[in-house]
Amino acid sequence: MDAAQHHHPKALPYLFLTEMWERFGFYVAQGLLVLYMSEYYGFSDNTSFTISGIFSGLVYISPFIGGFLADRLLGFKTAIIWGGLLLVLGYALLALSTTPFL
Repeated sequence: MDAAQHHHPKALPYLFLTEMWERFGFYVAQGLLVLYMSEYYGFSDNTSFTISGIFSGLVYISPFIGGFLADRLLGFKTAIIWGGLLLVLGYALLALSTTPFL
C-alpha cells in the first residue's frame, strides 16, 4: 500500500466538527421546541410532538433540495460557505430571547 492511502483528507476534522455541532444543536432545538410549544403556547403534548415530527421530517428532507441547488446553481465552495453561514445564523436566532433579563 502507498503511504498516501493512510492519510485522511485535510478537511475531515472541519467536516467532523461542523457535523458534530450541527447535530448537537439540532437535538437541543428539537427538545426545546416541544417544551416551548407546550409551556409557552399551551399546545397539548400530542400537538407539540406532531409539529416536532413534521419539523424533523422537513429537516431530513431539506438536504435533497439543498444538494440540488448546490449541484445546479451554487457550486461546491459557495454551497459550503452559505450552509455554514445559515447554520450559524439559525442557531444565533434561536439563542435570542424575546423577554428582557430582569
